Order: sequence, then C-alpha cells, then structure tokens
Amino acid sequence: MGTRARRFFLLNLILLVAFALRVHGLSALLDSIHYDEAYYANDALSLIATPRLQPFFDGNYGREGLWMVLLTPALSSLGGGALAIRITAIFTGLLTVAAVYRLARALGWGTTAAISSMAVLATLYWHVQLSHLGMRALTMPLIGALALAALWFAYKTDKVAAWGIVGVWIGLLAYTYIAARAWIALAALLWVGMMIERWRRGGGVLRPLFGLGAALVITAPLVAYIITNPAAANQRIDQVGITEGSQVIANIGAWLPVPFTQGPTDIVYNLPGRPLFDLPLTLLIGLGGTALLANRLLSLSLTSLIFICALLATALAPALVTSEPLRWLRAIGIVIPIALLIGAGAGALDHTLRRFHQAAGVILIGALLAWAA
Repeated sequence: MGTRARRFFLLNLILLVAFALRVHGLSALLDSIHYDEAYYANDALSLIATPRLQPFFDGNYGREGLWMVLLTPALSSLGGGALAIRITAIFTGLLTVAAVYRLARALGWGTTAAISSMAVLATLYWHVQLSHLGMRALTMPLIGALALAALWFAYKTDKVAAWGIVGVWIGLLAYTYIAARAWIALAALLWVGMMIERWRRGGGVLRPLFGLGAALVITAPLVAYIITNPAAANQRIDQVGITEGSQVIANIGAWLPVPFTQGPTDIVYNLPGRPLFDLPLTLLIGLGGTALLANRLLSLSLTSLIFICALLATALAPALVTSEPLRWLRAIGIVIPIALLIGAGAGALDHTLRRFHQAAGVILIGALLAWAA
C-alpha cells in the first residue's frame, strides 16, 4: 500500500470511528429534547415556514442565526423531532474532526501530526458528548478551524480566491456563537500581522484587503443588528458576564483541576466530575510532550506554538469572564488547540521512536487513541 493510500485509509478510518462514537446511544436521545435545543428547532421551523435572512434571534437570551439555518434541511426532511436535531449535530461534529486535519496541514505539519490531531478530536470525550446535542456552540470549532486553516493557506499562496474564502469563513464565524468573537479578534490580529509582513517584504496588500472586504460584507447584517438592537443582542452578556478581577481569578482556579482531576458536574455536558483528559490521552500528552522537548519542538514550530497558545487562551477567555465558568459550551473552542497540541506531541513521539523501529510510534499512538475511543 502506497503512502497516499495509507493516508487515505487512516483518514477514513478515523472518520468512521468518530461517526461511530457520535452516533452511539442515539436511540436513547430520541425521546427527549433540551429546552435550548427546542428553541433552536422552533426558530429553524419558522425559517422553513417563512424563508428569510435573520442574523440574530432574540428569544432565549439571544442567539446567532447560523445554527438555525443548518437545522432546516434535516427538519424539512425528517420532521420536527429530536432525530433531525441530533443528526445535524453529529455531522457537524464529524466535519469538525476533518477540519482539524485541514488546519494542521495548513500550519505545515507532517502527516503523522495532522492525522493524530484529527484522531484526538475524534476520540475526545468532551467533543463526542457535545456532538450528541443540538447546540449552536458546536458550529464554533468547525467554522473556526476552517477559517483559520483558510487564513494560513491564503498567507502562503496569496491568491485572490484564497483570501476571498478566508473572508467568507470569518464572516460565517460571527454567526456561530458569542464566544467566537474572541476568535474573530485573534484572526483579525493575525490578518493584520500577515499584511504587515507582506508589506515589509515588498508584497502587495490588495488581495488580503479583498478578503477583509468579503468578511465585512458577510458580517454586516449581524453588526447592523447589534448596533441597532444592543439590548437584545447583549442580553446574554449582561446576564452572565462578570467584571471584577477577583471573580476572574476564582474562575481560573476553578479550571485548574479540570484537565486531569475534576471536571464539571453538569450531566448535560459531561459525566459528572469526569476530567477533560482520560488516562490514554494523559499518557499521550506526557509522552508527546517529552518527545517534543527531546526533538526541540521539531513537530511544532515557534509560530505554530504561539498560535496554538493564543487559540487556547481566546477559546477559554469567554468562560473565565462569566458567572458559571465550567459550562462546557462557553469554552468549547479549546477542543481545537487541545487536539493540535496532542497531535503535535504524537508527531514528535513518532519521530523519536522511529530511531528504534519504523512503525513503533504509529503503533503506540494508535493503541493509546484506540484505548481513548
């Protein structure tokens, strides 16, 4: 089997595993709907009954409109029950697994690191659990990963079409979830930095500006709504936001045990108390981290490392400035940098173990991820 054939086989195997984990237990979820899911479905049904472009829905403390649009095909074909909601969530989660691979490759990573990142997200319990629920927050990791992958790709190729695609994805990101605004700010900083770098090297900035224009056009309806209806658009922020530094520090303390010892207790989003990482992923983090240091960050360039740390910080920030910091949904974006970090460590681990046996790293990584699954 050639290299391309093996890569194609692994990618499809991971997607099949991701699908199996996300569809598992579906029948037990068809008799119940969370009230948030019901709100989304009712709004989506209203779009079916009266087709229109609506950037923001005021009900249930206000929600961006992309998820309702995504629900309409399944609701139209399968009816207004829970199945349509769950199917949409499952495939949104599945596409996110594929998007992580695209982001890793856009960062210039090798095949092992990129595939490992994809496999981590496929088996990460947090994302598996949320892929069973029809919440709009699930769109943030998907659109965010695609937007950032497109941004890195456009920077490397500098094609008009590539920058235009960046603008489309960034624009759509604004319609996913309120926490995505932090990622949009990060993308804007990266965008400006890339333009400055191109200008310093004597390159043009018209193509990146074209993409920026596309983003502004797409986000214009939502921005106009927020400006003209600030009370409705910001009611969720007013409800759960905090401003005191002591509360932020307390929230950071609440998150410290989450990775390895004590996770949230909310049964909707987590097995009560289950930490973010299980034993196999913890072992992979330790082994991969050691290999990264041994290889002097061979699989993770300094630029990638800074980018992932910034991505992690901006994904976690919305949870840290709210009154309930351990609500999984508010920090859902961290599943992307987590998958990338562990994937990069796995790539370095594979490189280290190849000194002893060509397939040793792949076997160990595969065994740990299968255990996690």
